[in-house]
Amino acid sequence: HSLRPCDRALVSQLRRTGVFTTRLDSLELPGTSSMLEIADQVLAHLPNQTSVEFQGERATASHSIGISSRQLMDYPELFMWGLQPRWLDIVENYLRQPAAYLGCILRREVPNQRQVGVRLWHQDAEDYKVIKVIVYLSDVGVEEGPFEYIPKQQTPAYSQFRHLNNIIRDQDMAQVIPPEVWQQCLGPRSTVVIADTVSVFHHASVPKNDRYSLTLAYTSTKPKSLSRCRQWCPYGQADAWLKIQTMLSPRQRRALIDWR
Repeated sequence: HSLRPCDRALVSQLRRTGVFTTRLDSLELPGTSSMLEIADQVLAHLPNQTSVEFQGERATASHSIGISSRQLMDYPELFMWGLQPRWLDIVENYLRQPAAYLGCILRREVPNQRQVGVRLWHQDAEDYKVIKVIVYLSDVGVEEGPFEYIPKQQTPAYSQFRHLNNIIRDQDMAQVIPPEVWQQCLGPRSTVVIADTVSVFHHASVPKNDRYSLTLAYTSTKPKSLSRCRQWCPYGQADAWLKIQTMLSPRQRRALIDWR
């Protein structure tokens, strides 16, 4: 599928640096205003607590309150916003092969001062290339825990952290890559961060205030770790899956269901 010039520029920067930042209004994707409206409604029902129970060093639940892909299927306009042809075109051009849509999650980051879960520096492992699209649903400055990464050319090898059992905190990364090289993605609500999260070391920095976001995830249809990919959205005969299936084009079905 041929891309419009702005999407070609997006893919080419993604190949060069591993990350591309833009705004929803620049992308001009269909269904964006209703997606945002539904996201806000769903977020309004999230618990507003200031702490979460510690569930382990690597657990996202140790620092955030989220709504899973499976639950978001009950809001098809939100869930399927990431399945539209233009997203699939962009991802497939980057991957140079058919794309799998893993699903999406809505999340509120809790400012609990812990560097755990996805706040640890890491590279994703679902596949050889993984595209994550993070939409900020609130303004994100330094205090709101922005997405932070080390550009592709400077990203170090995991082997440099083997002695840490890959629990990599800011002080550990600073010994290998100086903090002035780290790039923070700051921006108002509706900022969009698109990243190949395998090609760059990245994390959500530790916030002092709440941060709300929507994350979409894509891999190839033959991913390196099928089990990790399936975790995003466990496939079943639940009503939500059956309802979503009636709304899919053949291409969307290939991206959402057939690879599972």
